[in-house]
Amino acid sequence: MSTLSNNLLILVGAGSSLGMAIEDVCTAQKIDCHKISAKEISNFIKSEEDNSGPFEKFDFLCEELKILASKYKAANVILTHRVRIKNPLEAIKIELAISKDLILFLSSKFDSLKVTYIGSVTGGLVDRTSEESYHFTKDLQKSISRYLTITNYRIVSNVLTLSAFQKYSDENSSADYKRLVSKYQSKLGEIKLLEIRRIANEILRFTLLADGFRGCEIPLDSGYSIIQEKVI
Repeated sequence: MSTLSNNLLILVGAGSSLGMAIEDVCTAQKIDCHKISAKEISNFIKSEEDNSGPFEKFDFLCEELKILASKYKAANVILTHRVRIKNPLEAIKIELAISKDLILFLSSKFDSLKVTYIGSVTGGLVDRTSEESYHFTKDLQKSISRYLTITNYRIVSNVLTLSAFQKYSDENSSADYKRLVSKYQSKLGEIKLLEIRRIANEILRFTLLADGFRGCEIPLDSGYSIIQEKVI
């Protein structure tokens, strides 16, 4: 990957376990990783006035992006964020700002963007323990991805759908987490959960190299999501 001419990754939601794993892979691969806080954007939206402009919420990014845009003509973007607001309408408003408005803002700074949204199994299976806004916002990313790819020539965007994966090593796992992993593995037999670093590496590799995919939703786990829906 270090031979690619475009080695800039913009990471949204870097505080998540998956975001941190992607950042670690970037460091190992010598890829310039610039982090944007989804929480900062969310906080602005919750306090903004109705007369604010469409991009004013991103003013705090302008100086850093100006420097990056002078060095890189194109950028890769991975969004691992999750909107943690119970009110569905408020969550959708924030998701639109992060997944659509932010990407349009970034496209005004770079000649082209390759964007990967990290989806979830909720497209085929509703986890009743998660708040309803989680399902709505994750499904919304699929529509946004297709819309941006079709309507903006600067943007190529896709959704990688994930389900369960192993976040922690056995040495660093709590008893509750080990029981959860054991549950998945007992249901799936010989199929093992993928480790988070491997998932992170595949997400990064897809974003950098998968030029032939546009507006697609792709199960990164080779159909594990479908198996989970049937047996768990």
